Amino acid sequence: MKLIDLLQGDSQSDFGLDQPINFEAIFFDSTCLKAPIHHPVDWVLLRDATRTLMKAIERIRKEGLLCRMPKGPLLFLSEMNTLCMEMTAKYRTTEGRNNRKRVLRKMKALLWRVNKHAQRHLNVLKQRGEETDLGTGVIQCIITQIESILAQVPSIIKQAHERIIGGRKVENKDKTLSLYDADLQVITRGKSNGEVEFGNNLWIGENNDGFIVDYLLEKEKTSDAKQIEPAITRLVEEQSLPIKSIWGDRGLHSAANETTLESNGIYSGLCPRDVKVLSERLKDEPELREGLKRRAGTEACISIIIRKFMGTPARAKGFKHREMMVGWAVLSHNLWKLARLEQVEAKPAAEPEDIPKVA
Repeated sequence: MKLIDLLQGDSQSDFGLDQPINFEAIFFDSTCLKAPIHHPVDWVLLRDATRTLMKAIERIRKEGLLCRMPKGPLLFLSEMNTLCMEMTAKYRTTEGRNNRKRVLRKMKALLWRVNKHAQRHLNVLKQRGEETDLGTGVIQCIITQIESILAQVPSIIKQAHERIIGGRKVENKDKTLSLYDADLQVITRGKSNGEVEFGNNLWIGENNDGFIVDYLLEKEKTSDAKQIEPAITRLVEEQSLPIKSIWGDRGLHSAANETTLESNGIYSGLCPRDVKVLSERLKDEPELREGLKRRAGTEACISIIIRKFMGTPARAKGFKHREMMVGWAVLSHNLWKLARLEQVEAKPAAEPEDIPKVA
């Protein structure tokens, strides 16, 4: 069933609303759905890898599958944590840079030792896993976890070496941001609370009543201005919504978007990038000022969805699960908005007529 049929009181789904939902004006905005990762994303990844591998080894050893180690797995983790504290101990001193280089060399050597121990325990688990009380699914989960981290150890060591010891910049496309989520992006938004954010770009479109009518979690980072045309296709062609105006900030304005909206007979409420053009339009089009003020409320809507329906930061890992989480959050938000709308007052039931008594 299309969204317009669902919310406007179709014969198959009548919610008893006092007024039908209006889809003539759509307000767009985007944000970064942040991921629960650590910053900076260089030497901290070495600690994350050590922690994951040592905890996996500890679980294997509890099942009686032992390989020779000079000390317990948790002591390796404690040693790595000590190096992490040393890394930040002299950060703002004149010796800070040399100190980070020295400590990173120790962290690299420690991680290579951890890598060898993890590989030996992995081989033993594959060969003798059936002797333990672990189920087949649990064994496969541990194997997948260890193999995933081992495959990334060389790249994260090289990344930390290039940034700290070599002093060379690593391109965003070549960076490992998280050991557990490969589909994250570096998003530069220039916000007051953070110049750079790590996660995925979340695209949201709401109507004047606050219902989310369009959303998209991007796996690959693209410009916000390039989202207008696909959004028009989803809303007008696929959902058949009677859209008359589209509103957005300066980041959505472009000549191509103006042409697209004009060809579809839709009023452009996209804020012009040129200040002179904006001033002229505000003088000639009074409705533009009111629409842009209303569009500012979309940022509050996005904040509610993320903070109240997904959590900060969102705990889902992997793009598939994060996309599913966004879908459930949008559905919950729309049901919450629907429940707050005024209902048609129920008419009182007619009183039954007096039935004459039989003599």
